[in-house]
Amino acid sequence: MSITRVLAFTLLLLNVWALYDILRRPVDLGSKLMWIVLVWLFPFIGLLLYLLFGRPNLIRAERTGQSQF
Repeated sequence: MSITRVLAFTLLLLNVWALYDILRRPVDLGSKLMWIVLVWLFPFIGLLLYLLFGRPNLIRAERTGQSQF
């Protein structure tokens, strides 16, 4: 198995995870549709954007956890 296939498979798995995460989050339907379209039309860039901007609660939780120590 070549490195290209491994990277492509990894990207596919991450996109499937992102789709699952988008669908289970309690946000409005318009936001969900926007993220789904972005992640699937632009797999790498869309996934990065979702991880950076689509999950603000994760960033807040990390900051809160760091301030406790």
